[in-house]
Amino acid sequence: MNSAHDEEHKTQLSDYFRNLDGEVDASIDAYKVELKNFFASLSPAVDIATRAQAELDRIAATRFSVFGYFRERETDLSRIFADLLNPSGSHGQGDSFLRIFAAELTRQGSKWSNKLGAILPNVSLDGCKPHLEFWTEKGGRIDIVLEIPYEEKCDVFLLGIENKPWADDQEGQLTDYLDTLLKETPKNARMLYFSGDGSGPSDKAWKGSDDDNRKLCLTVPYRQNSDEHPSLENWIQQCREQCEAERVRWFLKDLLEYIKSQF
Repeated sequence: MNSAHDEEHKTQLSDYFRNLDGEVDASIDAYKVELKNFFASLSPAVDIATRAQAELDRIAATRFSVFGYFRERETDLSRIFADLLNPSGSHGQGDSFLRIFAAELTRQGSKWSNKLGAILPNVSLDGCKPHLEFWTEKGGRIDIVLEIPYEEKCDVFLLGIENKPWADDQEGQLTDYLDTLLKETPKNARMLYFSGDGSGPSDKAWKGSDDDNRKLCLTVPYRQNSDEHPSLENWIQQCREQCEAERVRWFLKDLLEYIKSQF
């Protein structure tokens, strides 16, 4: 009796799953047909959009950017930043980009930016000289150093910039950089750390340094992550808005889009 019942139960299960397999196969086939019809209906729209984009590119080159030729080298970006910060730079805008940069750095309201803001009004920004790959005594190279003269005394303010869009920190490099700048002009030096991912320098970069020196370095992220914190994105955007040269505005637009796409 139990054997006959078991056999009947097995037969029912076998029939159920056989029917279920058929229903699943039928559903899959129907779904494939629906997908095929859906994408077939999109084909004319895609063709139209492709032709429209091609025509737009022919007239306006909407996808073209000089930054498309970049090899993701921090030296390329450093050269651009140094030229924009140079009052005698090829952009032809005098010290306006530098002043926007100074205003961006001092708008945060922290002790660091307040201290920097107290120094900058006493310096002559139009006499600023940027130096690329500034050598240190230990053989290191600071990406950019801004040499800014004081207005009423024979001294300079040095603002070092370590540009880190992608590369990792090297051991003791910020210690070396800041020590070099402070030796050149005691108490009148600061460091900026341009960060691609928004994080600050690692402990490795500060090896051998004390906490007081670390406080003389401000991290400036590429992308704006806070209305209260300075960023390269916000600086470039303001430069673009205030730039009077059309060619430079287009360049700054491409630079801004590059920063937004990469970081």
